[in-house]
Amino acid sequence: RVALYRLDGPGAPCLLDASGLVASGEPDARGRFSFSGLGAGRYCLVAALPDDAGSAGASVSGPDEEIVLDARRPAVVLPPLALRPR
Repeated sequence: RVALYRLDGPGAPCLLDASGLVASGEPDARGRFSFSGLGAGRYCLVAALPDDAGSAGASVSGPDEEIVLDARRPAVVLPPLALRPR
């Protein structure tokens, strides 16, 4: 599962609470997902690990920067996220 949260400003922490949640969804069979209808602003993307990640845990690597949308950049294509065992 992936979720998109709004950030309060540049460099603001990504607070995982219901008030900041903008969109969420399930990736398709190939791991692709999209969100539409987003307004200008700063966002952070969060990926939840699947239940079968194992008892040793796993980590998700992907964009660790805030995502900024504005009139000049109304959409962004992110690099693939990778799930790696710890």
